[in-house]
Amino acid sequence: MKSFNVVSIHLKENTEYYELNFSEGIIINSEIGEDPWLIEVSLKNSWKDRLEKYLNQDIDILVKITRPTNNPAHFVGKLVDINDVEEFISVIFKGRLETRDPNYPVDLLEELLDKGYSGEDLVDRFRQNLGTRKES
Repeated sequence: MKSFNVVSIHLKENTEYYELNFSEGIIINSEIGEDPWLIEVSLKNSWKDRLEKYLNQDIDILVKITRPTNNPAHFVGKLVDINDVEEFISVIFKGRLETRDPNYPVDLLEELLDKGYSGEDLVDRFRQNLGTRKES
């Protein structure tokens, strides 16, 4: 069993990824079964209504592990539990690590161009969908 700190986490909703602003997060590889990864993040209660619709639903997740400079890892899994903990909720995902098609960045860029994005909007959407952000 191996565990790592979660640095950032993005969930896919429709065709866009959005970031969960969490206070603490851990990801554990149990190295057992078809869905060996467990991701737990602590969020403010205000996220509960938005996330409940994902309970037991398949979802794409991008997670940066250990350092902000690492590339995000792509997981496919389910939101399996939401627990109230004082003014926070504990959100637990279970899933598997997916390897991305090496053509994914090009396919994504073509999709965004087809949707009419250009200039800085295109760059921002591209970064958001890759699960990266500008480093300042």
